[in-house]
Amino acid sequence: MFFDRYNPSLEVILNPKPIAKQLSGKLTEDPWDNSLLLTAVDTDQMRYAEQVTRKVSGEVRDALTRRLATQLPRDCSAQVPMALSGVAVASSAATPITFVGVADAVHDGQVFELKFVSELDRAMFLQLALYLVMGGYQTGVLWNTRTDERWAVQVPDREKFMHAVIVCVTKQRYRAFQSTPQQPEPGGRLRRIAGGLLGRSRRDGQPLI
Repeated sequence: MFFDRYNPSLEVILNPKPIAKQLSGKLTEDPWDNSLLLTAVDTDQMRYAEQVTRKVSGEVRDALTRRLATQLPRDCSAQVPMALSGVAVASSAATPITFVGVADAVHDGQVFELKFVSELDRAMFLQLALYLVMGGYQTGVLWNTRTDERWAVQVPDREKFMHAVIVCVTKQRYRAFQSTPQQPEPGGRLRRIAGGLLGRSRRDGQPLI
């Protein structure tokens, strides 16, 4: 494990997918086994939980560790919960809606979403964009740790973006999103609502130099 405080079993437990509930009973004390269960949940492919037994070689593990260390310290915030509640609004109706997710890491004011895939897809860009909006962050990094491809992602118009998310996830039944007002903490400060949604679409970013 690269991150000091990373626990793959936590992401399986927190994931709302039916496959996560099905596999949560198979969690063990072995980080590798739990990582396979998490992969099965992320991909909806049971074969990772039932058929894959070969472990990553030490050479690949060490190379990946060195790559991650170029951008992230081991003790940075990992598995950062994201949640935001509000109301999806239509012309004649409204319904409560909640977005949830877990960001891989937050460091130096940026959200890092880490992938190990052949190619980044649209869903991964949207996932990170949502984390930025829900958590109030300005910039995030989508990083394919397999190829070392990295993209900086920003959301210039957050209100317009969230309205588009509502149209998408409700299949056009609702047209806009209204966030729940944040309650002031003692001393007058607003409590941050960190947030995210395990989304499935793409938002293009700019490559990191």
